[in-house]
Amino acid sequence: MQIIPSSSKKGLFLLVGDATNPIPEDIWDSEGTHAFQLAEALPTSTKLTVLHFNDLHGRLRDFSRIAGRINELRTHPNTTLLTLAGGDDMVGTPFDELLGRVNPAYRLYSAVGVDAVVLGNHDFDYGTEALAKGIRQDASFPVLSANLKHSKNLKGLYSPALLYEKNGIRIGIIGLSTQAQIRYPLHSNLEITDPVPVAQNLVAAMRPICDVLIILSHLGYSKKARLVASPEVGDVELAETLPTGSVDLIVGGHSHNALNENSLCAENFINGIPIVQAGGFGEYIGEVEIEIEKKGASVIGTCLKKIENLSPDYTFEEAELKQLIVGVEKIENTILGKVADNPQLGTDVAKKNFALGESALANFITEGITTQLRKKGYEIDFSTIDSSSMVSGIPIGDDLTFGDWFKVMPFADTIRIYQITGKELEDLLKDNALRMNRAENGEKERGFLQFGKEIRYTIDLGEVSAKEIYINGTPIENKQKSVFNVATSIFTRELAGKWENAKEKESGISLSKLQKIAHKKTSVFLRKLLVDYIREQGGITEAGGAKLDGRLRVAEKT
Repeated sequence: MQIIPSSSKKGLFLLVGDATNPIPEDIWDSEGTHAFQLAEALPTSTKLTVLHFNDLHGRLRDFSRIAGRINELRTHPNTTLLTLAGGDDMVGTPFDELLGRVNPAYRLYSAVGVDAVVLGNHDFDYGTEALAKGIRQDASFPVLSANLKHSKNLKGLYSPALLYEKNGIRIGIIGLSTQAQIRYPLHSNLEITDPVPVAQNLVAAMRPICDVLIILSHLGYSKKARLVASPEVGDVELAETLPTGSVDLIVGGHSHNALNENSLCAENFINGIPIVQAGGFGEYIGEVEIEIEKKGASVIGTCLKKIENLSPDYTFEEAELKQLIVGVEKIENTILGKVADNPQLGTDVAKKNFALGESALANFITEGITTQLRKKGYEIDFSTIDSSSMVSGIPIGDDLTFGDWFKVMPFADTIRIYQITGKELEDLLKDNALRMNRAENGEKERGFLQFGKEIRYTIDLGEVSAKEIYINGTPIENKQKSVFNVATSIFTRELAGKWENAKEKESGISLSKLQKIAHKKTSVFLRKLLVDYIREQGGITEAGGAKLDGRLRVAEKT
């Protein structure tokens, strides 16, 4: 491995090579690193401002407000500014429809002068070919991931770490990507390894030549993240494995935690290492003040600022953002068809009541998945989804636009096909009864599944089990050894893990884990599949499946 001077930015050095292997002692033996090591040490104390944001998920309409704050800080006297993005920059808005032609986030980040970005899990959602094109075409900043071990399409387009020299301050930044919730399609050629040994190796190697050492992380805050499930190792666990105080700051993402709103909280100071994160979905930016002295660097202030309260940079908006917004609005306003005048399809019912019984919108979705996959040549017996496949309902009895449907399905989930035996299906349906929402246990994400019309069964709330199960009119008892191809979103039940762990610990029962059943991935995107189906049906129609037909019956307690 070597560190080489960047050809595009003065004072920037990039680490090249595979950081997932043990780092040899002579890693720094290169001309560029030698020059960096000999940079004159800081004569007096100085300060560094780190502006950071993460998990925008394509919320770019207000990016001129972020640009305004960045440009404002640059005008402050005696301010050395470092701007970092913590991953998941796209995926979640109709701006995603521009991917493959342009990466809107990277283009805007380049225009405002972001210093570095780490790869998040959703950055891989559209595949590494689209990501590679976006980096080549639109990223004038370093893209980091030290534990991304293998990706043929991304070779030479990302670095494990970097070294900046800014106004005499020597800054090292290590990028780490999560192994969790990766939705990439087939042929993406990805291997993301355990971040802990990678970080330990790089910290030991880089610490001696940095005035400030930062980990730019998309690992999530901890296993107890409030909004997004974290992997086994989050920023807290990572900090606990590193030498005390060996890193000056962890800038986080992935779990959407708004940390240290007004000052650094003691609970976010782990093993002598401060951890910061700026929420998600474009709500906040974070700012950190670091004081650097001969004895070391220390965080002296942190805060979060609501993006909606920042002043826009109208010059930036006109020059960089306006054209992107015009293109997106054209896509958003495209009419796909009409929505049936059925109150079951509205947001209040479709989402809130998803796990309370049969769902007309879920019936339409499962019918669409099965129909369209069969047209593509897949042998599908039936389909299933959970509520993570749909975020909202739709406008009842009105035109349905692409923007409306994008709100229902904002993420780039692909289709996974399970090979399920009749016995496994029976167990899955009985397990489903345990996941049904009821008034006494409140609304929680339990991974309740809705099934295609081929499955008919009863949930008995008294016994809390499924019975009278039929598949295509045949009792499940007669199909125990049969194997069925079942299509669903790759993300099905991924958000149920927290509830599953608590339920098993509390009750001692073993729940049915769909992910452990034999399956194969496809490169078919769920949202695109259903947009095609909606167009063919002329909208969300009863003929297309948007109705209740009694496939799920609920027997109340007696």
